[in-house]
Parts: sequence; structure tokens; C-alpha cells
Amino acid sequence: MTDPRLVVRPSDLADGPIVCDGDWKLRFTLPRRFGFDFHWLREVARGTIEGDLGLRVDADAGVALDMAIDGSFRQVVSLDEQQRLRLQVIKRSADGIRLSAGVTAGVRMETPLPEGADELTAAILGAHRAKAAAGCAQILAPEALPSVLRLRDEIYRRAMEALGHRYTVEATVQFERTEEGASLFDCSFAFSEEGLRLYRAALDGDFSEILTRESGDARVREAAIAQALRERTHIELHLPFFDRKQWEARVKAFAAMRVESDDAGRLLVYHAGGTSTLVHKNAYQSTLALAGGLSVGKVHSEASFTLSYTDRRRMPAAGASSRLEEVLSAYEFESGAAEWLARMGEERPRAELESTLTLSVPGEVVSAWLDAPDEKSDAYFRTYARVSRAVQRAMRRWLPLVYFREAERYEALGAAFPLLVYQCSKIYDCRPKHDFSYDVMSREWREEFFSRAEKRLKKELPRVHRLLETEGRRRAARYYSPRQAEDIVVSVARSPRLLISLLSADALFVDSLITLGCRAGTLRAEMAKDPQRAVRQLTDFSSELVKAFHSRLRRLYGGEDFVALGSLLLVEATNALRTEYRENTAIQGVLTVKTDGVERTFVNAAWRSGSISG
Repeated sequence: MTDPRLVVRPSDLADGPIVCDGDWKLRFTLPRRFGFDFHWLREVARGTIEGDLGLRVDADAGVALDMAIDGSFRQVVSLDEQQRLRLQVIKRSADGIRLSAGVTAGVRMETPLPEGADELTAAILGAHRAKAAAGCAQILAPEALPSVLRLRDEIYRRAMEALGHRYTVEATVQFERTEEGASLFDCSFAFSEEGLRLYRAALDGDFSEILTRESGDARVREAAIAQALRERTHIELHLPFFDRKQWEARVKAFAAMRVESDDAGRLLVYHAGGTSTLVHKNAYQSTLALAGGLSVGKVHSEASFTLSYTDRRRMPAAGASSRLEEVLSAYEFESGAAEWLARMGEERPRAELESTLTLSVPGEVVSAWLDAPDEKSDAYFRTYARVSRAVQRAMRRWLPLVYFREAERYEALGAAFPLLVYQCSKIYDCRPKHDFSYDVMSREWREEFFSRAEKRLKKELPRVHRLLETEGRRRAARYYSPRQAEDIVVSVARSPRLLISLLSADALFVDSLITLGCRAGTLRAEMAKDPQRAVRQLTDFSSELVKAFHSRLRRLYGGEDFVALGSLLLVEATNALRTEYRENTAIQGVLTVKTDGVERTFVNAAWRSGSISG
């Protein structure tokens, strides 16, 4: 017998196991519960700041996790030691774009939300130290409750998106950790009507009932991915900083709040209207970097918040691997991600890919800012030299990647050539004790600078040439032949205005971060002796950093707005601060790629390890 669906009695397997190889979608639904890691800083009186960093708020709700794993598997049907029907689903290798399984998760609310206040409502109102309902009653007039509940309900709605993202990544990592030839599911079934019904559902890839309902007709021997998914998880929930006036009018302010689920699996609540979301996010992250390390307010848990940067882009499958290969390598993604993109480009060259790359550092790393040295410290130069090198590398890695998002920009040679020379230039070798970036007013650096840039440009031009050829821009591709490297460098050296503006931007960003580090180091002592002054410094430092970054990032290059890179530079600088005695990166990366019903998620080494060594 070769059809496993026809097995109805032990004798049907008298000739041995039935083995079937193929592509299936494995599905299962699991009940799960969740809560929030609640983060909020607010000035409740002049010079008095309160806050909660990592307050655990239990959600009075259960959810259903719908998981699907689309890949290549082996089904083995045999008899177990009790002569019951046994089904094993085994991971196997696959060719083509199925190099990695597609793992997707959807989350649905199962428990209706209460009509009145719950623990989340109390946390939003700052009443969580009292019992939820009683604390809210003391603060709110009855007619004000609906606006707060609307905000709470929107947070719950967005939480479903965040949970879906979180479980997708967790399941993907677990699948990748499962070795080829290992069982993903191993189940036994009785030769009864109910047992055979559950067996056929499992053959079709549906394991929901057998995982969630106890039955004498079937049992789970092993379910590697399902059993690895946490039964309870917590989502980061961030509210914006409230000054004293906003705190006093907070109920009114809540009515105008918006909630977003970001690609790091967090929920961000921010003021609607006015300043852009990116400005809000960057300002918030710099405040959190200081406040988290300073432990303003009460810290309820460790490593319960993150600083992050997200890059989103749409691009043809052809050439996608070439665009992202360098950045994936820089953040220590395994080669499988670039290989999958390359294979997708070969097999579906005209498909359009939507990629999302999120980089983040966990909250436990942020305390490095409060340990940052000042100018008098012996560690001053070596610490900020690391920060400078990290910022320069990040700018050379990311600015071209963002600017050349559309390949047609390579056709504007006057802007493309200086950016390519900048990308290929050597980062500045910092010199003791205060020399951290190129002095563009001096001419001493230019000869060596352009000579080294030309050597690296010869290696970069073939990639650009192939990309333009792949996208049918053959006329433009002629300008990017490796033979053109010398001419490109000469043209930029003759008219270096755009190049100098980029090197000046490097200097501004590095200087701003060094100032932040030097000032942040004074806050810990200031907090002990003069809390009011420390609070003012905290908000002033964050405001100054954001203002300096945004004013330059908005007009950085080619008329483009690069404000989002502010978050990236803070992530990179934070990671550089904590790496004095270790080379490994703390930056965790998640890449998600979607196209035409195909979705793949990849994570880097730091995310996979789930911990910071040392």
C-alpha cells in the first residue's frame, strides 16, 4: 500500500512503513495568554519625574494563535510499540525558493474585553499601584472613561499584530534549529473512528485538535515547534513622555493618541498630528536610552525594552540579493538569507519583493550610556573612537542603500558618483585625544582619501553594473564599468562639494553622540544630589540630540529625508559603547520578505542566541 489515507487497520502496514515526501502546509491553533511590558515616563510635578520601565501588566484576555508552516516534509506512517497508528512529520531539505520554510502566525482575541477598567486602564492612568477599578474611580469622572477605554481597546487590537510578528519569528527560529531528519510532529492514533478522523486531519497538515484536546483516541509524542512556543508572552508597550501640563490634562490627551505596532514587535503610543511619527520615535528612543540607564521611576524588569531601527523597501527579486547582501553580512545573518534571495531572483526575477529589516539592541545594553566616560577619563578616546567608527561604518553602509532604493537614481551621475565615492571611502582613523572625524577644511586628507576610495570603488562597480544590467538600464550601466573607477574619483575630487557635505555630517553626528555620552555620565551623580536638575537635563539632552540629528538628516543628501537614520545611529552608538571588552555585536536583526504568497523570516546570530555574552 502506498496511500497513507487508506490505512484503517494494523494489517495495512504489514509490509512496513509508508513514506511520502512532498510539500505541505502544517497548521495548528493554540490557546495563548499575553501581557504588556509597560514603559512610561511622566513629569507629575515640577522637577518630579515618575515612570514605569517594564511594569508587567496582565491582560484580562486569552488569544488563539493560528500557526502555519509551509515547507517540504516527509510523512512516515507506521505502527508504534502498542500497535497503534503512528504518524511522523520530518523536516527535509528542499530545493529552489523553498530553501527555508514559510512560517506565519495570526493571533485572534478569544476573550471579550471588559466594559470597565482593567489592569491596562489603570496603568495608563497611573493608578496601577491601587487596585485597578478603585484607582481609576479616584482619577476619572464617569464620562471620561470611554475615551480611555477606546485607547485601551486600540492597544489590544494592535497587540494582535505584534503577537503575530513575535510568534512568527520565534517559530521560524525553532524551525531552523530543528535538524534535517528530525521530527516536527510525532503522534499516535487508535484504530477507531475518532482516531482515524484525527489521523486524516493530521495527514492533511491540521494538528489543532490533537494539540489542544485530550483524547484516548490520539496522543502527541512530540511537537517540536508547538511545544517551544511560550504559553505566555509580553509585548513592549511605550507611551510618550508627558510633561507636567500634559500629565494634568492626560485624559484629554489620551483621546488624541494613536497606536502603532512596529516591526520589532512593540506597541508605540504617540500624539496624533503635528510632528511626524519618525520624529516622535527618535525623540522617544533618545529619552529612553538615558532614562532606562538612569533608572528614572521604577524599573520592574531587566532588558524589557529595546531601541530599534527598521528599513522597509520594495524591489524586484532580480538583484535583491545584491542589494542586501552586504548589510546582511554586516549584521551576521547566516548565508541562507542571501542564498534564498538569490534563488528567488533566479526563479522569479520579475516578482516584486517587500522586505522589512529591523535592528534592535535590548534595554540591558542601554545602561552603557550612564557609564560613558567624560573628557577627563582615561577611557575617553578609545570609547568614543569606537562610537565614531560605528557611526562612520553605518553611514557608509546605509545611506547608499536608502538613497539608491530606486535604481534610476544611478542615472543622475552628479549625485550618484559622490555618494559611491563616500561609500567606498576609508573611515577616519581617530587620533588621540579629540580627533574623531575628517577635517574637511584641511586639504591634507584628500590624496590618500581618494586613492583608497578608488581601490574599493573598483570592487563595488561590478555589483552596480550587474544591478543596472539586470533591471534593463544598460545605458546607465556603461558609466559603472570597473574601468570607470578612476574617472569617477577624478570627477568627484574636482567638485567635492557633495562629498564634503557627507563627511561634515559624519562629524556632526559623531560630535553629538560624544556630547551625549559625556553629559549622560554626569546624570547619575546629579540624580542623587539634585533630582530636579537631573530631570531638566534628561529632557534637554534628548531634545538637543534629536534637534541636531533631524536638522541635518532632513537635508542630508539629494533632497531626501533621512530622519529614520537617527534611530539607526543611536542603535549603533549604543552597541559600540558596550563593546570595549567584546567583539560580538548586541544588535539583533530580523528580516522578513514577502511576495506573491511567499513569506520568509530570517534572524541573525545575536537574535538567535537570545542573550548577550559577557
